[in-house]
Amino acid sequence: MNKFKNNVAELKSHLVNLGSINFEAVTEYDEQNERLIFLTKQIKDLTESEKTLKETIREINITAEERFETTFKQIKENFSNLFKKLFSDDAVADISLSGDNILESNIDIIAKPPGKKPRSIDMLSGGEKTLTAIALLFAIYLVKPSPFSPSLPTKSQ
Repeated sequence: MNKFKNNVAELKSHLVNLGSINFEAVTEYDEQNERLIFLTKQIKDLTESEKTLKETIREINITAEERFETTFKQIKENFSNLFKKLFSDDAVADISLSGDNILESNIDIIAKPPGKKPRSIDMLSGGEKTLTAIALLFAIYLVKPSPFSPSLPTKSQ
């Protein structure tokens, strides 16, 4: 019996050490649980939005790469043809991309006027640089005309 009294006394001592009872604990738990559920839904929504956004960015990059590559090829061809018209048929001009990512690559311009070795545009004379720049500018305009270009008069005007 003494053993039981010691056990009861020990348990009462533990109860006293626990401190006062918080009767609002159940209410606080319910409030915090509702907040947890709300935040969990928010995290799920944000995760799904992130996936959707990344997929959209991927699709935009694919489309941009395809359009850029197509346009670049057209400009490259136009540049070569216009450069030959400005200099002579034995003149050579080329543009190329240097880099792994097509959307972040540098564009290298190589121009070889008649009788000269192919080299970077930086190595040309002032007049050659100007004609090369004009050829490139018009090569771009042939692919994508300026929206401010005046319309040419027709014969009836």
